[in-house]
Amino acid sequence: MKKVLIIILLILLLIINLVVVNAQVQGTVDLSDKEKEYIKSKESIKVVVDPDWYPYEKINKNGEYIGIASDLIALYHKEQD
Repeated sequence: MKKVLIIILLILLLIINLVVVNAQVQGTVDLSDKEKEYIKSKESIKVVVDPDWYPYEKINKNGEYIGIASDLIALYHKEQD
């Protein structure tokens, strides 16, 4: 069970890294029309974070959400403005 969890986490990290590299190269986050419609249909979207998984995500001493995942969310919001 522990090995399966580690493999899943490693795959997730690889996917996150690929998305971040793609976003940095293109300066955008590409979403399908279906994904965009889904997001627009929601009044709010809740995000669950690991408060101590830096550099991917972290809650800093000031209670702010920081890290790669936070940057991707901010990039998406910037594109929507």
